[in-house]
Amino acid sequence: MKKEIARYHCQNGWLDTPVIHDANLVICFVNDKWIEQLDTHFICKQQYPTADIMLIGSGGQIIEQNLYDDEMCIIAIKWNAVKNKGYKVDCDTFDKSFDAGANLAKNLIQDDLKHILIFADAQHVNGEQMIDGMYSVLPKSVSVSGGFASDNASFKRGMNGLNANPTGQSIIGMGLYGKTLRVYCAAESGWQTFGPKRLVTKAKGNRLIEVDGQNILDLYGKYVQLEDKNTAALHALYHPIAAFSNNALEFKALRAILGIDEEEKSLIMAANVTEGSKIQLSHGHYQSLIKGAEAAATILKVANRPDAFVLVVVCIARRVLLGNRTEDELDVVKEILDKVPCIGCYSHGEIAYDDIAKICEQHNQTMTMTAFYEELDA
Repeated sequence: MKKEIARYHCQNGWLDTPVIHDANLVICFVNDKWIEQLDTHFICKQQYPTADIMLIGSGGQIIEQNLYDDEMCIIAIKWNAVKNKGYKVDCDTFDKSFDAGANLAKNLIQDDLKHILIFADAQHVNGEQMIDGMYSVLPKSVSVSGGFASDNASFKRGMNGLNANPTGQSIIGMGLYGKTLRVYCAAESGWQTFGPKRLVTKAKGNRLIEVDGQNILDLYGKYVQLEDKNTAALHALYHPIAAFSNNALEFKALRAILGIDEEEKSLIMAANVTEGSKIQLSHGHYQSLIKGAEAAATILKVANRPDAFVLVVVCIARRVLLGNRTEDELDVVKEILDKVPCIGCYSHGEIAYDDIAKICEQHNQTMTMTAFYEELDA
């Protein structure tokens, strides 16, 4: 395959000259603050007229070890033998997430489907239910990865576009087809748990109400400022909740907190919470997050080759915690993946496939990466 990475400055135009005008697929990350001010689809379509174009709202764009806010960051791919097909579904409430995921998968599934790249609106889509809906249609051998569009750390919307300018309340998916495609995923966080594992004694969907018979706001409020519901999600970035499987032995994923319901006295989580499961509080610091990024990159060393590319989707919480040292976690990734080009964004949630367990999970506050390349002698 051929590929190129290019930047378009949101005030000054193209910083890199596009060359692969006959690309099949374009993935463009644009900071949410510029979405209403730019005709992002037109800008890409002028240079790549025959491509399917995915546009993803971002909380910061990534190229290699560099972080950008005012540049659209674009990768254009012309496959050798792989085919791609896009589809978009609307989803305006959490309870439609399963059906939306199933609908997306039904419109993308074919015998030679290898992978689906997906981006959604975390404010209206329950990622766990969306994934469950997709795998009610897909075989476990088909991998899925991607994430949730970000509006920096405002937590009000997630804007995505497929062959059109980005909008909210939607899911966009890109099916990748063909036996020559190779895909590898990695997900690591670096956040550290503390305190006892606690039993979820009352929950409803993605609402966590009680643990160990104690109201969650009373417990969690000891560590996080929850008095103002408008800023609760921002404060909660520093203490995500670690979710465990029902046997309480196996760590499942970090779960971000989207807000609080004062009337119900519950935490609104980024994914469903199951009564009888276990949770544990967590916290992060500079060194632990850097080690998490290093661990994720190490998993992908198998794809550290110049004919591949890596999509990096990282939670905005990590940028908030790392502050002006955010690029340090990108530096450690490039030290390990020094041969393969990397591009991506800071997000409101991540989706990664476990290549060994053949399970796709929603993650929060995590560094995820997906590597792609073609093996023509396959």
